[in-house]
Amino acid sequence: MHQVLTQNQETTEALIPATGETIDVPLIRGEWKRQVNNPMRSDGLIHEHCPPEQVASEMDNLISWHRQHQENKIPPEVEAAWLHHRFTQIHPFQDGNGRVARCLASLVFLQAGWFPLSLTRDERVVYLDALERADRGDLSPLIQLFSKRQKQAFIRSLGLSEQVLAEGRRTQIAIAAIAEKLKQNQSATRQDRCNKVEGFANLLYEIAIERLDKLAEDIKVSIEELVNEFDVFTVVPPRDGSKSYYHRFQVAQTAKQLGYFANIHAYHDWMQLAIDLQTSTIILLSFHVLGHEYRGLLVCSACAYHKDVTEEGDTSPSDIQALSESPFQFSYADEEHHLIERFRGWLEDALVTGLEYWNSSL
Repeated sequence: MHQVLTQNQETTEALIPATGETIDVPLIRGEWKRQVNNPMRSDGLIHEHCPPEQVASEMDNLISWHRQHQENKIPPEVEAAWLHHRFTQIHPFQDGNGRVARCLASLVFLQAGWFPLSLTRDERVVYLDALERADRGDLSPLIQLFSKRQKQAFIRSLGLSEQVLAEGRRTQIAIAAIAEKLKQNQSATRQDRCNKVEGFANLLYEIAIERLDKLAEDIKVSIEELVNEFDVFTVVPPRDGSKSYYHRFQVAQTAKQLGYFANIHAYHDWMQLAIDLQTSTIILLSFHVLGHEYRGLLVCSACAYHKDVTEEGDTSPSDIQALSESPFQFSYADEEHHLIERFRGWLEDALVTGLEYWNSSL
């Protein structure tokens, strides 16, 4: 693996201890390191990895422990984070250890039938911070980061457009008429599925409204004796759909943060909890389609933002933040009892995060 990942890399940097000079030296591919490779952190401290003479035995231990974890059915996100971090602690190669570590984590996920590990440049700071936390004995931030990326990958896969999925189902011209007939039959079935999932959406909508109304009342009771000027209220659109296009920007930005495409054209319903105290804070819930094609799969997203007043007297949203790591997904195939239970738990977590967001602005 190391040979493949470094096949286009001829050299790597090396430090001359006596002079402090950095020079380029030939990269040894596919073999354990022969010299120490302890990097210097930004704060000037040296991070010590496994010495060269102990690499072989440490790697044997790593493989043995990994096999034991597989036998004990350690969850993929936990094992991927552990294997990645433990490998980086050993740092067995002269260079390219981070690349190999991320590939090892990807192999754990692929063996579990999940997705390869994909980290963006925007996540570099969070990634490095999670590794440092792991160095201090806390592996949970790295596990959470890997879990978040897997959730987003699953969401994106569910949101694949029907056009992309259909690429592997092209038929010959000779059976085009049959394909068209099947398509018509499927469209009727799809409409039934959409009708059913929209019935679920209406049910969850009523649950959310009831919870927001109760939360607004609780906030009023808690602060009415402490503050003179404030207002807390819920906002719902007319049921005729005339304002279903509202909040497109906030919904799109939230979906972007969570890594999926929000389609509000095929279906959209929303509600708000507005808190006017010093600043105007909005908690927005949005029910919409996941992905470009509507096939009976809906989600509910939650975000919070501040409503600023412009010089022209208009209002604009700022500091939009998703209130959950992933949107709440549901489909026509859900069972109503389990669906309601799942939604109540997700909604409560999102609202707690929204209240923390409001608290940070006070």
